[in-house]
Amino acid sequence: MLIDSHCHLEDWVKTNQIEKILAEAHEQDVQKFVTVGTQPEDWHIYASLASRYNCIQFCAGLHPLNIQENFEVQLEQLPTFLSHAIAMGEIGLDFHQLPHDKSEQIVYAKRQIVVFEKQLRLAQKHNMPVVIHCRDAFEIVGEVLKYTRFDLHNVLFHCFTGTPQEAEYLLAAGAFLSYAGVVTFKNAQAIQNTILATPLDRILVETDCPYLAPVPYRGKTNTPALLPYTARHIASLKQMDFQAFCEMTVQNTQTFFRTCW
Repeated sequence: MLIDSHCHLEDWVKTNQIEKILAEAHEQDVQKFVTVGTQPEDWHIYASLASRYNCIQFCAGLHPLNIQENFEVQLEQLPTFLSHAIAMGEIGLDFHQLPHDKSEQIVYAKRQIVVFEKQLRLAQKHNMPVVIHCRDAFEIVGEVLKYTRFDLHNVLFHCFTGTPQEAEYLLAAGAFLSYAGVVTFKNAQAIQNTILATPLDRILVETDCPYLAPVPYRGKTNTPALLPYTARHIASLKQMDFQAFCEMTVQNTQTFFRTCW
């Protein structure tokens, strides 16, 4: 069995295809799903989805690219969902798509940092783990985590594509790392090296669907049913039995999210 530790299913909910998507995943022995909200609209969808399907749990958080100028209003809605969520996420920093204008870059980056810190404080208040999105912002993410004194045992870096050195730093502090279909790409040698340096008891697997479909489906719409391609690739890199690797990732997912369902 596999658990998709990070997936976005709202498009299939909106098009009434969610039953089909879940059935296809179950056929590939992907039996459980952690759905991840990124904005208030998603939080409503996933809270409803989790209440309807025993195989689904959900996270709720304000993604850095979905932060609006009235972010305080957005954040005011978040606590309502946290009592039913298993983690806050995905939250973090994304400096890959900053505006070209330097002054706008500063405003945009500062707003992301403020919202990231506020959500970390809220997670601490509710004693919740967090799922972090980090793109071109590793050092600052680390500084905010230090500033808030957030326990990295309660931190999952999703779709991790960092260096072995960055992984070593996070792992030494207790964090978990989740890997997606990127690891199967032809040019992913650096990420594969990072995986080799990641202990088995800290690895989760995810699709991040509908994005980042693994080889041989790269460039197409990703679904939870494709998760075994990523898992098999990592198991091969680790030179271990596929089923044993799957069992380990299931255990790690349940450990991090503090749930067994």
